[in-house]
Amino acid sequence: VCSSSVETTGKFGEEEKAILEKHNKSKNCDPSKKKKPRCPVRRCKEYLTFSNTVICKSCDLKVCLKHRFPADHACKRDNLPALASGLGNKFLVALAARNGRDCA
Repeated sequence: VCSSSVETTGKFGEEEKAILEKHNKSKNCDPSKKKKPRCPVRRCKEYLTFSNTVICKSCDLKVCLKHRFPADHACKRDNLPALASGLGNKFLVALAARNGRDCA
């Protein structure tokens, strides 16, 4: 049963049942066309399912198992640039800002 029609109208209760019945009779909703969530990491085409989804503790981003570590995805941690700038090395600051986004 598709709940997108109820979510877009914002009506619940008895009206919800009527909206869902009307929506089901219209045959406009095809569950196979619904977009499945994918890993947000650049060039990653992995679909996020129950068994391969991890939520990053630093940035609350849902990623696949391949990108579960903060260094593997564009993690928006506040402490990473501070650590690199504390070392005073421009290369480490640039590397921390890049964070593996341009790697294949």
